[in-house]
Amino acid sequence: MIPTEFEEKFKILKDNGIDLTSLNEHRTVFHSAIMRNDLDFLKQIHQKFKQLDINTTPKNYGSPVLFATMFNTSEIVKYLVDNGAELNFISPGGNNLVSGLLYAYEHPFDPIRPNDLKEKLDILMAKGLDLSTPLDKGNTFYHYLAKYNKTDFYKMLTDYNIDVNARNNEDLTALQVAANKTDSDVVLKYLISIGADKTIKTDFDETIYDLAIENELLLNNNVDLEFLK
Repeated sequence: MIPTEFEEKFKILKDNGIDLTSLNEHRTVFHSAIMRNDLDFLKQIHQKFKQLDINTTPKNYGSPVLFATMFNTSEIVKYLVDNGAELNFISPGGNNLVSGLLYAYEHPFDPIRPNDLKEKLDILMAKGLDLSTPLDKGNTFYHYLAKYNKTDFYKMLTDYNIDVNARNNEDLTALQVAANKTDSDVVLKYLISIGADKTIKTDFDETIYDLAIENELLLNNNVDLEFLK
């Protein structure tokens, strides 16, 4: 339940003409409720502010479900999607639920709490998030992951039928992006192991090997790139 003192403060602010649905240009009352990571509290806030669209996305900020995907438990995410949260969107800042999941993986909000990323992924997929459909700038999940050396995350995706050789709007495959951005051979070898085609060339006729030998991160780490030839 919402504490009595909260109810009293709500009433005082409302009586004085304060719009509690929009706290500032960056967040709504839902965002603040989600920050508590308390499902019961979120439910109470949702009931109290029924007139507020659960998909409201303030300027340069993410929607409540993106915020929850990044910072909260899977049960918070499930509550939001069960109550109409939009899944296939891009925020004003250029983020979507794919980048939100990546952020959650890289920056766990609570180091003590087990990472429930797989549960979040399953919840979002069950509700209609389509990882096989290209997202922002034509990127697939593999494009987003290309610079990370996290093969355990990649392995979560094997059941989702994502084309590892799909090209984004820059006509680059995930393997080509990885050759440009990664700092080790881990992601390169993993992508190849799941079917990434290293014979695909760029529009400038560059091979994967050509891209990799221009990557200073790989060169500085003395990565042997012969396997890309």
